Amino acid sequence: MLIGLLLTFYYPARMYSYNPEIIKPKYDASELIIHFGLLGHHILDSYSYLREKEKLVLTDEEKNKIHNWFGKKQSAIEITSQNSLNNNLEGFGRDKNLILIQVESLQNFVINQSINGQEITPNLNKLLDHAIYLPNIYPQTIDGNSSDAEFLTQTSLFPVSKGSVFFRYPHNTYNSLGKMMKNEGYNNIAFHADEGSFWNRAEMYPSIGFDEFKTISDFKLDEVIGMGLSDGSMFRQSIDMLKEVKNPFYAFYITLTNHIPFQLPEKYRILKLDKSLNESTMGGYIQSVSYTDKVIGEFINDLNKNGLLENSLIVIYGDHGGIRDREVVEQYFTKKPIGDEQWLRDYVPIPLIIYNPNLQSDFNDKIGGQIDLMPTIKYLMGVNGPKADYGFGRNLLYGDDGHAILPKGKYVKEPYFIDESNIEKNISEEKMEQLIYSDLIIRSDYMKVLLSQKTEK
Repeated sequence: MLIGLLLTFYYPARMYSYNPEIIKPKYDASELIIHFGLLGHHILDSYSYLREKEKLVLTDEEKNKIHNWFGKKQSAIEITSQNSLNNNLEGFGRDKNLILIQVESLQNFVINQSINGQEITPNLNKLLDHAIYLPNIYPQTIDGNSSDAEFLTQTSLFPVSKGSVFFRYPHNTYNSLGKMMKNEGYNNIAFHADEGSFWNRAEMYPSIGFDEFKTISDFKLDEVIGMGLSDGSMFRQSIDMLKEVKNPFYAFYITLTNHIPFQLPEKYRILKLDKSLNESTMGGYIQSVSYTDKVIGEFINDLNKNGLLENSLIVIYGDHGGIRDREVVEQYFTKKPIGDEQWLRDYVPIPLIIYNPNLQSDFNDKIGGQIDLMPTIKYLMGVNGPKADYGFGRNLLYGDDGHAILPKGKYVKEPYFIDESNIEKNISEEKMEQLIYSDLIIRSDYMKVLLSQKTEK
């Protein structure tokens, strides 16, 4: 046993003696496993966890910088609010039910696109006739993948720079869309047809305002596809659950079927594709997206049949990219090379669709990010309170200028700043501030202090 332990720790100890910097947090899990082995990774991960259990204490200088940043943001909002693009929509959803659908791996380039004469997303396309459609919204997830998307859209904070907020800080205080809706008298419920422990959602959801969370154990497993219960079955079964929730309600759905590696069984493949395309990752993605589009269409019809559609605002968006390999898109979809800027502008964005049968069609090509969802929905739902709630997002229906920051993570190798005219790789210190301050707020649980100060005022 002693010989085994010596052999196990010899290489990691040798690596550390050459380069002590190697254990610092800039290295991710895969790098630690490469350098230190599986056991070494778990030891270092445990050390990191215990170290982070000691709450980060902000300096007075850091606190002042955070307060000043939010003060500048509030001033900017007050100036631009007079020139809102859609001022007539403020409070459109007041007293209506709110239904958010976070669609796994949904990218915007499939919307309003056809292949072999077949619409890829006919149901989502149809919704655009009565929807605010924003095609230039960027995913801003880091290590937490889908959970990061949930965190961004629910709190208007950026994810932490390393790891997943859902695992690292599930019991912090957060100002969230769910909590705001609860304060407005809404009954909140979340649906995801996987285990409650997946991405630690069962622990995190109460902290962002969801006291009721329907997981795979609450559904009948009558149709399993890929990682869990099919999206179609989840939507079908959820209708009866929704009818039991007292109005008004806020329902949050996270889909699952359109998940990598996109190996949808043949009987669920709707589109007729060439064999080579159908058997490729690109073909699997298109078929999987088309399936999810179909069941969302059926869900909308079920809401209508049960008298829930007209009095609901439905918000649909993607959590992150599904096809991240440019060569796959070039080979099977565009049939021609895609430049760096075209890739970032046309293939990285996710769609944001805000639908109600009484809305007029509104195509809004403003650039934004997932972090902007909460203030935009707050505006549409007529939620009371100050315009800024210590979030880093902006109402997408205010002003003319739009931009997004893509943090360094699994989807981009370095941070990007994107607006209508520029794509910046080495972004300025000023633009990096919101990433830094968001990280400090989460790691120190400083939102608890900020919200208590707001309450006192």
